[in-house]
Amino acid sequence: MPGDRHPPEGGGEDLAAPSVARGGDARYREVLDCMTEGFQVIDREWRYAYLNDAAALHAQRAKEQLVGRTMMDCYPGIETTDVFGRLRICMETRQPQSVENEFTYPDGSKRWFALKVQPAPEGICVLSMDLTERHRTEETLRLSEEKLRAAFEHVATGMALVAADGRCLQVNPALCRLVGYREDELLAMSVQGIMHPDELQSDRDIMQQLLVVDPLASLREVRCLHRSGAVVWVTWSVSQVRDAAGDPLYLVCQLQDVTGRKLAEEKQAKAEEALHRSQKLEAIGRLAGGVAHDFNNVLGVITGHGELARKEIPDGHPSRRRLEHILKAAERAAGLTRQLLAFSRKQVQQPRLLDLNTVTADLENMFERILGEDIETEIRPGRDLGLVNADPTQIEQVLLNLIVNARDAMPKGGRLTIETANAEFDDAYAAAHPPALAGRFVMLAISDSGTGMDAETQQQAFEPFFTTKPRSEGTGLGLATVYGIVKQSGGYIWLYSEPGRGTTFKVYLPRVDEASQATDAAPLPPPSPPPCGEETLLLVEDSAALRDMILEILEQHGYRVLQAGHGEQALEVLREHTGAVDLLLTDVVMPKLGGKDLADEVRVLHPGIRVIYMSGYTDGAISRSGILTEGVALLEKPFTSDRLTRAVREALDRPEPGTRADA
Repeated sequence: MPGDRHPPEGGGEDLAAPSVARGGDARYREVLDCMTEGFQVIDREWRYAYLNDAAALHAQRAKEQLVGRTMMDCYPGIETTDVFGRLRICMETRQPQSVENEFTYPDGSKRWFALKVQPAPEGICVLSMDLTERHRTEETLRLSEEKLRAAFEHVATGMALVAADGRCLQVNPALCRLVGYREDELLAMSVQGIMHPDELQSDRDIMQQLLVVDPLASLREVRCLHRSGAVVWVTWSVSQVRDAAGDPLYLVCQLQDVTGRKLAEEKQAKAEEALHRSQKLEAIGRLAGGVAHDFNNVLGVITGHGELARKEIPDGHPSRRRLEHILKAAERAAGLTRQLLAFSRKQVQQPRLLDLNTVTADLENMFERILGEDIETEIRPGRDLGLVNADPTQIEQVLLNLIVNARDAMPKGGRLTIETANAEFDDAYAAAHPPALAGRFVMLAISDSGTGMDAETQQQAFEPFFTTKPRSEGTGLGLATVYGIVKQSGGYIWLYSEPGRGTTFKVYLPRVDEASQATDAAPLPPPSPPPCGEETLLLVEDSAALRDMILEILEQHGYRVLQAGHGEQALEVLREHTGAVDLLLTDVVMPKLGGKDLADEVRVLHPGIRVIYMSGYTDGAISRSGILTEGVALLEKPFTSDRLTRAVREALDRPEPGTRADA
């Protein structure tokens, strides 16, 4: 029997042994020596009475070195080992014993053996089986499984082992991070539970398409839903694992996050769409300008000859009345051509320095006559407003057209807000928000509480002859004229609207300094670095792309940001969050629970929390519409990263929450 130490040299006499070992039938010895398992007989004095060839091989000793000698003589100290303890139990209780143990040979090599001990008349019998190769195979498998486990746990790609019915059997930490759930939560779900509902509704067979044998056939981009409500785009691929018989065991799903690329593609697509619309309007403008120019010539002939004919035809003549109708129609046609020229930016301009506050105040009485008594009007002039270099008549035309458009959107009355303010955008902001331009501007905003526009209507709003009014009530040139004048003046116009929520038009005209007309403007001083912080903020915005952008900006400036896609999710996030929350940054108009109602409920959970509202509507329009109260902090969309971080810092540093953020 092998042991932990080398036995002493020398043999021993063949002492009394069981009959099969002393003589008996030689055939039994032959049978025992043919066994691959070791067989030993140990008498009650702990002497080796018999060993077969395999037992001697296991012990790496000659039989003569062991037979007749006690185990303690052959292996000093063996009586203290667990193996000897099992032998002793069998010897004393006559109960069979089993044990597996690793034995060390004199040369330092090691082998594993399984020992089965049975009581015998003269002592005990020990059957030993060499398990070394099995242990080595098991160790190799264990190391291999550890490596696979480490790869599964540490790979950056989200992975899940999935049953054929979609149940998650095993998930890795990358998948937990990707969708925001804990491992135990995912194991209680199916993979359908992390997919975007719209993805499942639009393609009811999506799981059958994803969970297929061929990985290439399953490779596709789909939307998943983060626990916070954010949309996560992933490249989804599936492979199938089968057993030795070829039967399927489970599926290996890999989810690679491609949200950044998809957002970049969507941004690029929007930019290309904006460029396409701009090019289309440019083309229409060139056509309209050419037609208007030629048509003006025709109208000149008609009007000239009509005037001459009117002088020759006396009053009361039957043809005089017909001629008056012809001249009035020509006058209306001339008005249309002027609008076409404005859209095509071919009107003759007479620009001069203007203060939009003054222009707005001068037209205030006219606004009241146009709007009527059932529309409440408020003018909010900006402080320290810059000047613009523009044609005053054209700017008045812009104002009047937008006022008329707002009036028509409120047939049953409503609220109209006219606002002016300074604005400034950098190159990065302009590149991300076409058709915005980089530079310093003066903003003129017209907001109404009317019917609003859907996305399709907004895309066509500035096209000439496009109108949602009956044919007899509009030419469809009002907004096209506004677009042309603003473009010709070097600015751009931003439209923000939602059905049933009203509309805001923001006109941005380049801001100039009066002194800059005579000499080059002095370079602007470098802006101070944007403020940072370490506070915890709750961001609530239903637009995933905008929410991701705001989240990235705030985290880059040191803030810890909790996020949600709408008000109800925000309340769930707050209930799960155990720490303090210093500021709520929320959109005003959201599904399920709006910004104002959300803020009221958040203040119950976190009294004294600062609140900043975000909206594409101007602050005056929102406060007048009753969505918000006067004096709240409001960040108007679109905003730059600098305006965002400064508004957040100002709100956090203000002693008392609830006052307006000058953003």
